[in-house]
Amino acid sequence: MLLFQRSTAALTGVFLLAASLSTGVNPASAQEVQPTTVATQESTATAEPSEAATPAPAEEAPVTATAVEPAPSEDVHAEETHAAEAPAGLEELFPGGIPNHPDHTYEGRTSTDGRSLDSTTEGAAMSPLGAGGTLSRAGDIKVRLVTLDLADSTATVPMTVAENAIGVSSTYWKSMSNGRLSMSVASRVTNFKTAAKSTDTYDQIMNKVTAELKWSYSPYTALVVFTPKALKEGYLGYGWSSSGTSGRILMPYTSELANFTTNVVTHEFGHVLGLMHSDSLECASGQPDTASFSGTGCSIRHYGDTSDLMGISRWFDTPAISSSFWDYGGFGRGDEILNVGVASGSKTYTLRPWAGTASNRAVKFTDPRSNEVYYLELRVPVGFDRNTATNGNRGVKVVQSGGLTTASSLLLMPSSKPYSGYYATNTAWQAGSTFMTHAGTAVRINSVSDSAASVTIDTNPFPASSLSDMNSDGVPDVVARDASGQLWLYPTTSTGALGTRTLIGSGWGGMTSIVLPGDFNGDGFADILARDSGGRLWLYAGTGTGTVRSGVQIGSGWKGMTELITPGDFDGDRNVDVLARDGAGALFLYSGNGAGGWKSSSQPGSGWQVMTAILSPGDFDGDRKSDIIARDSAGNLYLYAGNGTGGFAPRRQIGTGWNVMSAIVGSGDYNGDGKVDLLARDSGGALWLYKGNGTGGFAGKVAAGSGWNNLLIASVTVQAAAEAPVETAPVEPEPVAPQPTERNGRTDMNGDGYPDIVARDSTGGLWLYPSTATGTFGRKVQLGSGWGGMNMILLPGDFNGDGISDILARDSGGRLWLYTGTGTGTVKAGVQIGNGWGIMTALVTPGDFDGDGHPDLLARTGDGALYIYPGNGKGGWGSKAQIGNGWGGMTALLSTGDFNSDGTSDLLARNSEGALYLYAGNGKGGFLGRSQPGAGWNSMTGFVGPGPWGADSNADLIARNSKGDLVLYSGDGAGRFSGAQQIGQGWQGMYLAE
Repeated sequence: MLLFQRSTAALTGVFLLAASLSTGVNPASAQEVQPTTVATQESTATAEPSEAATPAPAEEAPVTATAVEPAPSEDVHAEETHAAEAPAGLEELFPGGIPNHPDHTYEGRTSTDGRSLDSTTEGAAMSPLGAGGTLSRAGDIKVRLVTLDLADSTATVPMTVAENAIGVSSTYWKSMSNGRLSMSVASRVTNFKTAAKSTDTYDQIMNKVTAELKWSYSPYTALVVFTPKALKEGYLGYGWSSSGTSGRILMPYTSELANFTTNVVTHEFGHVLGLMHSDSLECASGQPDTASFSGTGCSIRHYGDTSDLMGISRWFDTPAISSSFWDYGGFGRGDEILNVGVASGSKTYTLRPWAGTASNRAVKFTDPRSNEVYYLELRVPVGFDRNTATNGNRGVKVVQSGGLTTASSLLLMPSSKPYSGYYATNTAWQAGSTFMTHAGTAVRINSVSDSAASVTIDTNPFPASSLSDMNSDGVPDVVARDASGQLWLYPTTSTGALGTRTLIGSGWGGMTSIVLPGDFNGDGFADILARDSGGRLWLYAGTGTGTVRSGVQIGSGWKGMTELITPGDFDGDRNVDVLARDGAGALFLYSGNGAGGWKSSSQPGSGWQVMTAILSPGDFDGDRKSDIIARDSAGNLYLYAGNGTGGFAPRRQIGTGWNVMSAIVGSGDYNGDGKVDLLARDSGGALWLYKGNGTGGFAGKVAAGSGWNNLLIASVTVQAAAEAPVETAPVEPEPVAPQPTERNGRTDMNGDGYPDIVARDSTGGLWLYPSTATGTFGRKVQLGSGWGGMNMILLPGDFNGDGISDILARDSGGRLWLYTGTGTGTVKAGVQIGNGWGIMTALVTPGDFDGDGHPDLLARTGDGALYIYPGNGKGGWGSKAQIGNGWGGMTALLSTGDFNSDGTSDLLARNSEGALYLYAGNGKGGFLGRSQPGAGWNSMTGFVGPGPWGADSNADLIARNSKGDLVLYSGDGAGRFSGAQQIGQGWQGMYLAE
C-alpha cells in the first residue's frame, strides 16, 4: 500500500471536481427504425489499389506531441478548518467533539546545527523511535508550564487546570510505556507577558514565547504554554517534537473548550513522543485495502481512526494508541505484540483486549506477497477503551504503520467509504467477517467476546477445494446426477478416496447444466448453479452439511450458452464468477457480486468452439490465480493461466490423448497434498485422479472409482472416446485459437476498467475525458499538445500487445504514428509505423475483427474499397485483405465493438441520407449481413464507439449533434438502441478520436 501519499486529495479525502461537461438536459434522439434486411456487402477478391502509394512500414525517426501536466488550478481544494473560538452551544457546532488540529503538526527532530526545528518540512520521516522494540526510552519529562498574557488578551488561565492536564497525560503515557515514561511539572510561570498576539500563527506565538523564555530543547524536557484565548487558526492544540523525548505544546484555553483540555494535552504529548496522527483508508468503493492510490478512488483520511488517542479528540475519551504506534514508538513491555513474521498456510491466533495487560494480546504479520505489515488487535470496553470500543467499534481492529507520514498509523475498516461527521462508528471487524489484504491474504474473524477473539490468517483463502466442498469438511466433493434425475453427493476424504454417497435431491433430470461455483451468495457455504431446458439459471444455496436449499431463479436467456464454467474468483474481486461459452465460441465472464447475482459481464475470449471440454480446477499452476483447462478435438489438453483480472496469460499444452475421457472434473485438491488435481472418467466408466504437481502439470494418476458410466458429473463437459490419456511435459503455446481477445478496453486509456473519450481542441491540445462506473465524466487530463497536424486520431485498443490501450494518429503527410499508452491516462512518445496512408478516406479501429486475438485496422480507399490490416499484436500488421467495395457512399464509418452481442466485433456506417447501418462481423474478418438500427443521423457531426458506457454491459454509441451536444445512445445488446440521453454540451469545437 502507498502509505505516504502527500497530496491535497490525501488530506481532504475523496472529492469530485466539476468536469467541463454539463448534464441533465433532455436528450433529443435520432428517429429509430426497425432493422431492415438488405443485401450484404460481400467481400470481393483481394486486389492492389490503383493509388500511387500503398501504406507500408517505415523506419523514420519518431515524433511526439509534447506532454503537459493538467493545470493545477483545476484540482485545488481548500482545506477545511474548524474554529475553536465558539459561542455556547458547542454540541450544535461540533456534534460529538471538536477536532484537535486538522493540519499536520509534527515537525521532525532538531537539526544537527542547532537551528530552529520550526522550519522543518511538514511530516519529516522518522526512524522507529523504539529502535526495533528495544524500549530504549525511559524517563520523566520535566515540564515548564506557562500561562500567557497575550499582547491583545490578558484573561487568566487557571494553573490548576493546566497542572491537572499534565497529570492526566502522565497517567496515560505511563500506562502505555509500562511505567517508563511520565510527565511532571518542574516549574511554573503564571501570566507571562508576551509580545505574541492571538492573531499570530501557532508557530509565531510559540517561537516568540520560546525565545522570550530562553527555553531550548534537551532530553526529557517539555515546554507547555496555555493561551487565554482561542487562536485564529482554530486548532485545539499544537505539538512539536525533538527526537521523541523533548517537545513543545501550545494550548488555547477558554471556558467553552475546558472539557477538551486534558485529552488534547495527552494527544499533544503523543506528538512530543514522536507519534503522528491515526489516519484511515478511504475509498469510494468501500474496499478495505488497496495496493495503490493511483486510479483507485482511494486516499488517506487525516484523523480517520477515531478509536485511537491520536485521532480526533472527544472530551470524555482517551482511547489506547494502536499496536502499530506501540511497535513504532517502543512502548509497553515488549511482549504485547506477537510477531508471527511472514504469514504462511492457515493459522489461528487468539487476541486479548488491547487496552488490557496480557502478553501477546495483538498479532503482527507480514503479507507473503506484498511484504506489507499488518496489526490485529481486539478493541473491547476495557481500560482506556471503555468508552470508544462499543457497538461497531467493538471487535477486531486492523491497522498498519504509516499513513500521511511514516510516524502515522492507518486504519483498515470493514468499509472504507467516506463517513459523515468527525467520528467513525464501524472501525472494527465483527465475528464471521473476513478482512482481505489487497494481495490476497485473508484474516477471518472466528469469534469475538469481551475477553478474547479468535482470528485465522489464511494465505490461500480461496482454495479450489472450496468450490465443491459441499459438506464443509475442507475437502472437495463430487456431485453427480443419475439417469433417474437424482442428484448425489460423493464426499471425498483427505486421501482422495470417495466416501458413502448421500442424496441431495430428485427431479434434476430437467437441468441441462449443473455446476459447482463455490460460495456464490456470500454466506460461507458452497452452492450449486443449474440451468433448465428453458434457459433459466437457478441458484441452490448450500447449507454446509451436504444439502441445498430450494432453488431461486437468478437469470434467464442462458439457453444459448453451450458451456458453463465456474472458476471461482476469476477477476480478482474476491467474489465467485461464472464463465460461459456461446454457440459462436465467444467466451464471456459474468462477474459475481458476492450476494448471489452479477456485477457485470465482459468477453475475455473468442474462438473457443474448437474446444470439446472447458473446465476450471482453480489455481492449477500455483500462482494464486484461477486458471482454465481446455481440451481440443485432437485430445490435446491446454492450460490457460488466469491473470487474476479476468483474462489469460498465453496458453501452454499440458497433455495429449485426453479425447478418450468422457468427463473431466476440476474442483480442487482431492488428495490433500495442497496441489490442485483433476478427476477424469474414461469410456469404461472408471474414474481416475490425476494428481497436480502445483506448477501446472501432473504428478501421476491413481484409480478413484468405477461404474460411473451413467452419471452426469457436475461441472464437466461430456465427450465420448476410448484410450488412456498420455501425460506430457509442458510445451510452448501455439498461435492457434482459442486465444484471449480484448473487447471493452479499447478506449480505456487510464486502466480503470471504464471507456474514455479522447478529444482534440481547436489549439491542438489533446485531452482525456475519463468516464466513471455511472457514465459520468471525471476531471479531464491533457495528453499532449501540437496534435493539430493530425487529420485522424484513432483508439485501437492494445495495439502493441503490452496490455494497455494505445492511440494511432495520421499526419497530413500520410504517415501513421503509434502512441503507446501507459495505462495511467498518458501516452509515450510517438513511433512512426507506416506511410502512404493519405490515400485512405476513412480509418476504423474495430478491435479484433478477424478473431486472432489482436486489434485490427480497417481502411477505405478513394474508390470505396474496404481493406482489413490485421494487427500482429506487436504494433504492426500482417498481410492486408480486401473485404468489401462500394463503401464510398458512406459518410461515416465507426465501430463500438460487439454491438449485437454475438461475440464478434461489428461495423457501423452512415450513408448520405442519414441512415445508420450495422454490419455484423463474422469473427473472421468479414461480415454476416447488415441491419438498420436508425435513421436521421446526418445531423451528427462526430461519433465515439466506447463499448459499454457506464454500468451497462451492452455496447453503446456516443454522437455529437450540430449544436455540440454529446448524446449517449444505449445499445440493447441485439444490434439496436434502447434509448438516448445527453451527457455533455459545448463539444462543437472538439475533434473526437474514434
